[in-house]
Amino acid sequence: MQVFSFNSKSGLLSISAKELERAAQKKPGFLWIDAENPAADDLRLISKKANLLPETLEVLLERNHPPIIETQEKLDIFVMHIPSISGSQQTYSIKPFIFIIAQGLIITIRYHNYSWIPALKNSLEKNPKDIADDPYMFFYRAVRRIIKEIQSIVNGWEAAMPDFAPDVITEIENISLVRFMKIKAAAEELYGYLVDASEVFDAISSKTNGKAKSGAAAPLKNCAYLWESLIEQTTHLIRNMESSLDAFRAVTMSRQRRSIHLLGKTAIIALPILITLSIAGLLLPRLEATELTTIVFYILLALVAGTAIGVGLSAIFKE
Repeated sequence: MQVFSFNSKSGLLSISAKELERAAQKKPGFLWIDAENPAADDLRLISKKANLLPETLEVLLERNHPPIIETQEKLDIFVMHIPSISGSQQTYSIKPFIFIIAQGLIITIRYHNYSWIPALKNSLEKNPKDIADDPYMFFYRAVRRIIKEIQSIVNGWEAAMPDFAPDVITEIENISLVRFMKIKAAAEELYGYLVDASEVFDAISSKTNGKAKSGAAAPLKNCAYLWESLIEQTTHLIRNMESSLDAFRAVTMSRQRRSIHLLGKTAIIALPILITLSIAGLLLPRLEATELTTIVFYILLALVAGTAIGVGLSAIFKE
C-alpha cells in the first residue's frame, strides 16, 4: 500500500504508510491511498481513514467485489470491473477496481499491476496544476487512462477479426474456432461490465453538478461520452463476430452434409460387394471343384452388378 500527498503546488509526494493515521492533509490538496492486492489489515486501516460503514468494509474484504455505486453526502464508492493483461501470452481477465472518494481523500484498491498506474503518477508529478486539488479531477484522469487501456484491447480484437471474416471462413476450411471463441467470450464479458460501469458517470455527474467550485463536471461528462463510445465499439465488434459465427455454422453444416453424402455413397457401393463376399465365404468351402469355376463366375458377375447398382444409386442421390 502506497500513500501520497497531493496539491497543485508541490505535486505528488510519497508518505509512509505507517504515518497514515497521523497524516493530516493540508488544504488545498488531498491524500491518495493506492492499495494493490491489499491485506485485511490494510483494508481495515483504509476503512478507518475513510469512515466507511462496517457493512461496506465487509464487502471490501471479499476479493470478488460485485459492481457497486454508493454515493453519500461526504463519500462515494465505485467498484468498476476493468480488464487486465498479463505476461507475454497476453492473458486477459477482468478484475475489480475500487475508487473511494471522500473529502480530501481518494483511495484506489486494485488486484492487478496496471501499466497505466505508473504513468498516472508520473503525470501527477509533472503536471500537478491539471488536477486543481480536486479528487474528482484525479478520478477523471484515472478513468481517461482506463478508457485508453480498454480501447487498446478492443482495437487488438478488431485487428484480429479480418482472419475470421465471413468470406475468409467460407474459403478456408482449416480455421480454428478456439481463438475466435476466446475473443468473443472476452468481448461479451467486457461489454456487460462496461454497461454496468456507465451508471457510475450518471451518479458522479449529479454529485459534481451540485458543486459550484468543482471543475470536474465537464471533464467527467466527456469521460461519459468516451465510455459510451467504447460500449458502441464493443457492441459493433460483437455483432461482427456473430456474423462470423453464422458463417462458421454454415461452413460446418456444409462439411457435415458432404461427409454424410460421401459416407452414403461409400455405403451404397460397398454394401452389395460385402453381401456378395459374405455369401461367397459361406458357400465356397462346401463346393466341389467342378462347381467352383461356375460359382466364381457368378460371384464376379454379382460384384460387377452390385457395383453398377451402387454407382447408379449414388448418382441418383447425389447432392
